[in-house]
Amino acid sequence: MWFCALDILPVALLIIILYGIRPVKPFSSFNSEYFSKKTGNYLRGILSLVIIFHHLAQETAAGVLFHGFSRVGSLVVAMFFFISGFGLQKSSMKSENYKKNYLTRRIVPILVPYAIATALFWAFNVLEGRIYSAVDVLKAIAVGEPIVSYSWYIISILVFYVVFLIIIHICGKKYSLIIFFTCIWIVIYTFLCKVLHYGSWWYYSIHLIVVGMLWATFEEQILNFIKAHYKIVTPIILSIFAVLVYLLINGTLAKNIRFSSITTLNIVFCIFCFEYFVNYDEVYNWKSHFVFSWD
Repeated sequence: MWFCALDILPVALLIIILYGIRPVKPFSSFNSEYFSKKTGNYLRGILSLVIIFHHLAQETAAGVLFHGFSRVGSLVVAMFFFISGFGLQKSSMKSENYKKNYLTRRIVPILVPYAIATALFWAFNVLEGRIYSAVDVLKAIAVGEPIVSYSWYIISILVFYVVFLIIIHICGKKYSLIIFFTCIWIVIYTFLCKVLHYGSWWYYSIHLIVVGMLWATFEEQILNFIKAHYKIVTPIILSIFAVLVYLLINGTLAKNIRFSSITTLNIVFCIFCFEYFVNYDEVYNWKSHFVFSWD
């Protein structure tokens, strides 16, 4: 494997991530706006770029640095699920009328673009001589192979948004109960994915929704802990992350513990990302306008 033009992209992405980042002053202080709207948009934009690079790396297997993107899909999707869980729970806790206009705010902004994308893919397939009926399109989704390439996440999050609406109608403002029922849904969802023989990517990261909801629910306690023990927590998190990445890349983990290891890796990655924003200022530059979010 040789260096190629695509290897410029990881370097460029690193520059984008680091440019404009500055530690809070003094370093022992705390960024109370660690996940503001601008920071959230920035993070989603960066993750979206990485997902694009991930699929491109899977298709090309090119480059020395760029090929590494082929291995990070699970981590990026985990972060998207984490953010979704955090955002849903946080919004439901803040607003008394959160259920009002929920469909138009959460579901329609995803469903309409996805319907358009499906129509475009359908038209492309017709030009290639492959004609799908509406039933065929729905069947493709049902078997976990939608005609829109790499769109499984959209379907998964759409389904969860509907489930979450049902849950908050049942539970009201009982946030621990909301998390409990969400856990039940995650178990059911994972079971169905396995029974229906969906690809593992459908469920490897879905549990991060619950982790994000837990962070939102107990945010004050978590942040107080981070503030008090940051110098201890950060090295531990980074060490666990590094060891798991090494073991997974080298294939030294047995198959029966691979799932739990990836699960742990995803959780550690998301916690570290959020902890990173707690200890660094927001980024106010052009990259904050990279938005690829349905929250």
